[in-house]
Amino acid sequence: MEEFDLKNIWKVSDDQAKVYYQSIEPEVLEMARKKSNDLLQEIKRNAINETVTGVILMFAIFYFMRDHPYIWILYSCSILLVVSSYFSTRKFIHEIKSISSQNVVESIGGYYEILTKALKKLKFLVWIFVPISFILGLLANFTDNGNDLEILTRWDVILLTLGISIPVLFGLIWFVSKKYIFFMYESRINELKKIHDDLKSQERNLQ
Repeated sequence: MEEFDLKNIWKVSDDQAKVYYQSIEPEVLEMARKKSNDLLQEIKRNAINETVTGVILMFAIFYFMRDHPYIWILYSCSILLVVSSYFSTRKFIHEIKSISSQNVVESIGGYYEILTKALKKLKFLVWIFVPISFILGLLANFTDNGNDLEILTRWDVILLTLGISIPVLFGLIWFVSKKYIFFMYESRINELKKIHDDLKSQERNLQ
């Protein structure tokens, strides 16, 4: 009777699996390429829509606050934001275009690394520009109600303002970082990572 050889059975199974993976590899790679391109286009559309909406809101704020005594602060912050966004976007586009699309696995991995870096930077900027915007809105509200900013030197006003504004501010930062950014960008980037991990796993099966 032939001896039961478990190792040989596993070897045959592995060889069959490799043949199967090799037969479907071109189709899988094409599907991965299409899916990753779709995700990149979604991220691009969201970024464009977000930019257009932001510009419209910015001009609307400029219009309604055109006679405000501290409008120059808003102008200065807006110019800083536009300039920093321009250079960051130009660098991001250059990095994306520099990735070769010949190797699907490597290109998807490159896209993921660049997008992950951009996502970290975006979350960092949230902690800068959201508080600035919040403080500017708070100051605008004080002056619009006919108050002088010297009122903020009173301890009772300071404590009341901090007690109300700090929870609101952190709640706003949490929403933008954990909900808005996740919905607009991070969920797509996570999908891109899953595609890359699946392809790398398939490559290991073929070795």
